[in-house]
Amino acid sequence: MRVGLIVGTGMGDLFPGLQWSTHRTEYGTACVALTAVDGTEIIVLRRHGLEMRTPPHLINYRANIQALRDNDATRAVSTAAVGSLRLQTAPGTLAIVEDFIDCTRSGPITIFDSPTTGLVHTDFSRPFCPEVSEALSRAASKVCKKRLPKVVYVGVDGPRYESPAEVRMYAKFGGDVVGMTVVREAILAREMGICYGCLAIVANYASGLCDKPLRHEEVTQLTRARENDIRAIICETIRRLPRTNQCTCKDGSCC
Repeated sequence: MRVGLIVGTGMGDLFPGLQWSTHRTEYGTACVALTAVDGTEIIVLRRHGLEMRTPPHLINYRANIQALRDNDATRAVSTAAVGSLRLQTAPGTLAIVEDFIDCTRSGPITIFDSPTTGLVHTDFSRPFCPEVSEALSRAASKVCKKRLPKVVYVGVDGPRYESPAEVRMYAKFGGDVVGMTVVREAILAREMGICYGCLAIVANYASGLCDKPLRHEEVTQLTRARENDIRAIICETIRRLPRTNQCTCKDGSCC
């Protein structure tokens, strides 16, 4: 079993000392490194590139997920900094993403976008792998001594933060948190047959929920403050993943 680990804002050094390399795919390049947790090989992928400077709307998501597939990852765990749409979900909260609302407008967000692939409709009745999500939840219970909340993620393009009116709308839609990366990864992972789960780090209240303006530096600082817990949860999650897939994620993909 090989597991992909996608690291985002503030998490570039979650496993320090890695040797990063450029992996070429048919869609472009991705930044990856290899490590291991208790004998399980891990393909670590820097979502925002080697220097962690690529803005979310310019990330080559297809190349990133293809790089995991090329390296034989059958499962992927991601970390993502998010904004809270609800006052009860305070900054510093860790959560398991269980569903999403796609409010992105730019693409590409599929691998099935040419006549050669034919007409493909991918199932998303369970957008995140239940096995990966359960492993994340049990690992977090051990590390943090409590069950983490499950949240609905609203995906937007970025790189700007949301307006107060948008935040109110997303909350009325049923969203709990908002972010700029996870929806595209979840869609492409399902299309490529990779089981995908996400550990969200609430880094700030979204616009309008507090008087303080949002600053990217503060988001990075907060995610780094939870780095030890996040690393421990990721390692424990990898230990708890079943050796063989019993989920139905691949039933909804066509690859």
